[in-house]
Amino acid sequence: MRKVLWGTVAAFGVAWVLLLAAWASGLSALGQETTCWVQDDQNDGIVAAKGKLGDIANGAGYGLGYVIGGWALLNPILAVTALRVVADVKAGPPKKEEASEDGAAEVSTI
Repeated sequence: MRKVLWGTVAAFGVAWVLLLAAWASGLSALGQETTCWVQDDQNDGIVAAKGKLGDIANGAGYGLGYVIGGWALLNPILAVTALRVVADVKAGPPKKEEASEDGAAEVSTI
């Protein structure tokens, strides 16, 4: 059980960092100059829209909101899971009863 908790905290930690990086890169991309090629509404050809990505796309859209929301929801989950790992570390090594729950074979005598 302890190895699973350590793996869970590690996975949530990586997800937290990656979501934070996606949030930062998304916000920085909105402020950069770009050229967006779109088809003309009369089907006469394509039009180049030049400017900041945030101005062309009318803001961040739903994607960045989902990234920020996922990161915000991940914070308490990561905190509670990390507190459980700290509590397990303070409790010391697993006892014999805990070892049998981890999948070790149990021998009983009659």
